[in-house]
Amino acid sequence: MTITIENLKDKFKVLKLKNASDNISEIISHAVENYFPSEKLLEYVLDQEIEAREEARLEKYLKQAAFP
Repeated sequence: MTITIENLKDKFKVLKLKNASDNISEIISHAVENYFPSEKLLEYVLDQEIEAREEARLEKYLKQAAFP
């Protein structure tokens, strides 16, 4: 079975990992440039997803706060 970027994107979408789906090419490039082993790559994908969700959550709260 051949793994393609599109297959990975689809699987990330099924798991609702939007950031990973949107940025998988950059994530893989970063991992290759830094010689990440597979465990480190997986950790990096998850860290990026957590960070993106946290940023989105903060943006949502700031918007809801409606500061003048």
